Amino acid sequence: MLDPVVRDKIKFSSKASELVDYVPVSKLRKAMGGTMQWEWDYIEPTAAENALLKDTQTRDAVRKEHNELNSRFEEVTRAWVNTKDDSDQAAKDLNYRRHVLGKQLRLKQFQLNPYIRARNIYQRNGTLKEDGSWLWTYPQADGKVVEQVVGDV
Repeated sequence: MLDPVVRDKIKFSSKASELVDYVPVSKLRKAMGGTMQWEWDYIEPTAAENALLKDTQTRDAVRKEHNELNSRFEEVTRAWVNTKDDSDQAAKDLNYRRHVLGKQLRLKQFQLNPYIRARNIYQRNGTLKEDGSWLWTYPQADGKVVEQVVGDV
């Protein structure tokens, strides 16, 4: 059985009209009682869009840099965990270094992605940006477009 706290957070609906209690009408398709004028359009991959997957030399070099950053992040994290007092300047410095290394790891992952992951529909249609942010667009029946950015860096 589900924990009662978790269970109370789960909402089921049997009709599209019940969704408006949880999802803004601007993000629901017209057929579901919303105002969004949108139809799914699959964009076929191009022959060359995943060419970087074949560049193993660059992939290996970037992966090596990523692994080195990851090792440094783990090392700094271990040192930070072993500090006695979070208010100590050394602990604050280590935590700051962890934060910086975490950002560097994230950027290095974006640099590595084209060499290890095939592009997908969300990259082809512009929803998933190269910086890892998402731009969701909701074209409305009145001609306006509602936009939602997730993970803006």
